[in-house]
Amino acid sequence: MRYYVFFSGQGGSATVTDNSYNASSDNQTSSYNQPSANLFYGAGIDMLFNFYDENEKTFGMILGVMGGGSSWLMGKATYQNGTCVWGETNSGACQTMNQALWNSNDMGGSLIPIYGQFIVNIGFRGNFSKHQGYEFGVRIPVINDLYYTQSFSGFLYSSGTQTITFRRRVAVYINYVINF
Repeated sequence: MRYYVFFSGQGGSATVTDNSYNASSDNQTSSYNQPSANLFYGAGIDMLFNFYDENEKTFGMILGVMGGGSSWLMGKATYQNGTCVWGETNSGACQTMNQALWNSNDMGGSLIPIYGQFIVNIGFRGNFSKHQGYEFGVRIPVINDLYYTQSFSGFLYSSGTQTITFRRRVAVYINYVINF
């Protein structure tokens, strides 16, 4: 059995396709590139099962759980033609998705870029000496992160709620381990 604290991150960019309607009710599709980063942090507990254990060399399996937080950092997105998706209302300056949605809190929106997370950890481990080893496996988050929600009611449109939910499906890891 082992206990630990952890911090890990993932970054990348996604192409998002958005459907909208113009004044004459024609369906219009646009797409944009949204850079993002996801940070995991918290504490975990693992059970270690050894299949082979001889002469300070081991090989086995890891099965554990982790609990903590998940933070989403969303960058400045651009449409295919290079124009900014999240423009500031007054100046038109390009801003991050986090900034744009944070500013919409005054219009009934709620931005929650930090959320609790529970993760299942499954992998294999080995030690090639008393103090050095390796691990590889997968971490599977099980909670959807409710990033943004906004309730609206309009003159032309019916009332409703808009939500943006993120979830990191799986994280593959390879670790070099120093044992004390």
